[in-house]
Amino acid sequence: MPPIKDLLIVWRELNRTEIPIIDEQHRGIVSIINSVHHAIGSKKDILILEPATETLMAYSRIHFATESELLEESKYPHLENHNKLHDKLIKDMTKNFIDSKKERDPGIMLGFLKDWWLNHINKEDMLYKKHLLDYLGLSK
Repeated sequence: MPPIKDLLIVWRELNRTEIPIIDEQHRGIVSIINSVHHAIGSKKDILILEPATETLMAYSRIHFATESELLEESKYPHLENHNKLHDKLIKDMTKNFIDSKKERDPGIMLGFLKDWWLNHINKEDMLYKKHLLDYLGLSK
């Protein structure tokens, strides 16, 4: 077996929203993305791409539902826009998976997933952080 490659995404403290369930789900998403990255590095990419993508899409739907529920309960003023981003992410994930299979290039999906992590989770999700921390009584 070839040596394990570096992780594509390393969980850091700056990734934390400080909302326990959201952070736990984000770590799960990172774990799945890193599993795909590892599979590509160990040349098992075609075998793992489909089940990993299916797992990620199912888990993402659970995560998006959790976020939406919390944001709705807390009367987050930008809920509709945030939910639209979730819908677009699922569509984009599906398109990138199809493109990866068609081109037999799992790097297409991996590039999308890394960009998704860096942009959506580390930027868009941080926009609601203070709102939810205040609502949940977790503000410092």
